Amino acid sequence: MKQGKSFIFYCLVLLLCGFQQLSSAVTASIAKAIKTTDRKQRVSETLPTGLSYRRFYQHIAHLLGWVPAPDLVCRGYFKEPLILTEHPHPGPATKEPAIVTAKGPSMVTAQGVSILRKDVVVTQPGRIVEADKAYIYRDSKTGHVTKIILIGHVRLHEADKRIVADKGTLTLYPKTAILMNAAYHIYNGEPYFYKFKYPFDAWGIAKHAVRDASNVITLRHATYSTCKPTAPAWSMSATTLVLNRNTHRGEAYNMLLHIGRVPIFYFPYFNFPIDNYRKTGFLIPYAGHSSSSGWFFALPFYWNMAPNYDLTLTPEFMSERGLNLQSLFRFLSTKSSGTIYLNYLPNDKVFQQFRETTLSKFPPSVLAEHPVFIPYVDKLKKMKNQRAFFSMNETTLFNSEWSSRVILNYVTDPYFFQDLGGQLGGSSLANQLLNQIDLQYNGLHWQFMGMLQAYQTLHLISQWTTPALDQYSRLPDFNIVGYYPDIARHVDFNFNAEAVNFDYRSDFVPDKPRGQRFHMRPGISFPFYFASGYIIPQLWADATAYNITHFQPGQAHTSSRLLPIFDIDSGLYFDRNFHLGHRSFIQTLEPRFFYLYVPYQNQDRFPNFDTVLLPFSFEQLFALNQFTGNDRLQNANQASFALTSRVLDAQNGSPILTANVGFIYYLENQRVCLTPGCTPSNYHYSPIIGELTFYPFPYWSFTGSLAWDPNLGQTNNTSVELAYNNGGKKADIRYLFVHGNEDSIVTPTTLIVPGNAYSQNTNHVISSGAWPLLKKWNAVGYWDYNITERRTDVYSIGVQYNTCCWALSFSIRRTYAGLKVDPNGALQRQYDTAYGFELQLKGLGNLGTAPISTVTVLDAMNNGVSNDVR
Repeated sequence: MKQGKSFIFYCLVLLLCGFQQLSSAVTASIAKAIKTTDRKQRVSETLPTGLSYRRFYQHIAHLLGWVPAPDLVCRGYFKEPLILTEHPHPGPATKEPAIVTAKGPSMVTAQGVSILRKDVVVTQPGRIVEADKAYIYRDSKTGHVTKIILIGHVRLHEADKRIVADKGTLTLYPKTAILMNAAYHIYNGEPYFYKFKYPFDAWGIAKHAVRDASNVITLRHATYSTCKPTAPAWSMSATTLVLNRNTHRGEAYNMLLHIGRVPIFYFPYFNFPIDNYRKTGFLIPYAGHSSSSGWFFALPFYWNMAPNYDLTLTPEFMSERGLNLQSLFRFLSTKSSGTIYLNYLPNDKVFQQFRETTLSKFPPSVLAEHPVFIPYVDKLKKMKNQRAFFSMNETTLFNSEWSSRVILNYVTDPYFFQDLGGQLGGSSLANQLLNQIDLQYNGLHWQFMGMLQAYQTLHLISQWTTPALDQYSRLPDFNIVGYYPDIARHVDFNFNAEAVNFDYRSDFVPDKPRGQRFHMRPGISFPFYFASGYIIPQLWADATAYNITHFQPGQAHTSSRLLPIFDIDSGLYFDRNFHLGHRSFIQTLEPRFFYLYVPYQNQDRFPNFDTVLLPFSFEQLFALNQFTGNDRLQNANQASFALTSRVLDAQNGSPILTANVGFIYYLENQRVCLTPGCTPSNYHYSPIIGELTFYPFPYWSFTGSLAWDPNLGQTNNTSVELAYNNGGKKADIRYLFVHGNEDSIVTPTTLIVPGNAYSQNTNHVISSGAWPLLKKWNAVGYWDYNITERRTDVYSIGVQYNTCCWALSFSIRRTYAGLKVDPNGALQRQYDTAYGFELQLKGLGNLGTAPISTVTVLDAMNNGVSNDVR
């Protein structure tokens, strides 16, 4: 029901009563009696004077139905009458039955003024009106009710409000209501008893309140708060307070913000939300300090352009760098959604100083002696103090089968994330920006994807010893996958094909081959399933052809490869029931055998566009190719042996423990590698891989994997994670190690893309957690330690104190930002440390360090920024 109709019901229900006419003399005496009552009530019963601060607000809390409950976060709740809780969504006042009662002598009339005395109560399902007296005025000609005056202990209850006042005047034409000396509680449709409705569950007092025909409430000399009414932690007072549910906003004039009893801020005008509806206007400013940017202050402006798209503009001033402009555009339609983010610094003074200092260290004489720095210096000379970062992410679903995605990222200089990555909430070590546009089809038997893909690689002069690797662009890339099961009895058909045009541009690495690659792999499988296992022989034809438009000496313009692939995948399944204590379990035993045969072909003459050798994993036991990518196909005559065992809860089938172990036995030596002319290995065994997933207790999980290479007597890779997740209580610790494999990464002289992303040891310990320390205290933390480099890459700690109406948090974040050249020309580690606080006044907004970029950039870039780990 609209609020405008709620006041009509107080008038219309009285028409249901019987009436008798009063004389005009009686009417005049009634008017005189009302004035006399007004004079007697100069001392307000609703807002009494002479009480202490504590007793006054206890009095207000009692009037509004506040019930203490120390165990709740707010230490109490607003209890509503049963008739309201049983009818949370009442119907129109004109259509609901009404009951009118009064304990004292009453006079009613069809014309003139009717009087109801002593404990006047009018009830409807979901509504109650109470007063000591009620005067009902009727039009002398039509007999229609025109005005109602309620006097003494006036109480109005509805599903979204409770108002207590000394006096109320309700006028039907126009529909207005005036209340004197009022206390109010207003909320979003559900009583406080059920759920705290942020941000519009507020209460306050007012000397004078008017609700006009357009449903706008104007309060004079009023207060407003969302805290518990017995002792509000914060409140605001204003000479005029306007609550407009049509615009979903509140306006306060001459507003004082109080923390407890102390006024701390004065605003001539303040605009704030009274529900979750978005509206154009300034957001709460934020401030903070960063070691790389100095003190910063920002004032975001939100533009609600339409219900399905909006724009947030944030001018930010940084004491060290100058002005920083940020914008975030969000859009949503029935078929698409996305974000567009822009960060622009018109004149970065810190970057200007960095450029001047760095260039002074590399005069022509130094460059002649160390030519490796020439491309870095040339690019640094062309850079400007104007810096920008642009990011766009868009997804479109045309129908149930067709979709598209756009990921665009561009930065004006490679040092942007090193300087500002920590403040943006991303990684300061990011050196690859993804740009991709794709179109996808997912049908019953066929899948298709066509895309354009390119990376912007960020080269920093301080990282010349371990430079970022420039990536090939795919302009375009078409991929088709098909699958037809049961084309004949025990016969399935598989097909996948890819056509790619590879382009390459780099000023830092010698030129590499460019051209087109065409790959096709049709296959037929013969699956046989039986009660305790399966066997699936498969036969494939793997064909690859190249058309090289920019090739190296000794490399053919065109080349091709056609090889058969034969494999047999088989497995058995056994299970048993067992009991442990009072619980029943099922244990499975699942041995698996996989045989693979691929004949050898020398592939040194083929370029390497995208093929890499990843750390050994359990999935590689059953892969058709040791390499990822289609430029190399490993010869194989090998057998994989694996064993899986699971422990399941017998009642619900939930997993308790899963263990995998396996290895490959090579019947022939592997002779294909990424580097031309490499020495083939003569190992007969692959690394032995083991995996374990264990859920020992509710909320606890343990996962671990270990690949041990018996040929070299060393660990190929390992990872361990212990995690606890119970609602708001989360904690985990992880260890990751990948042994460097220099044999799988080519040298720059071969003019081929480096093959192994883990050419150097990767050795990290990562821990994170979020935990409620006490009832209102919460802590979060994150720590990433690089054991190989003996440094902390990232750590952050945050503490929050949270109540029902306000929250205060403090955080510190320290991020490794790479290497920089010190005044002596040596490389020195650089860190960025940022401190922030946030004061959240629930119902008003946030005060503190909550820039849009903290959450925006991670979402907008969305897999578009990565680190080139080596």
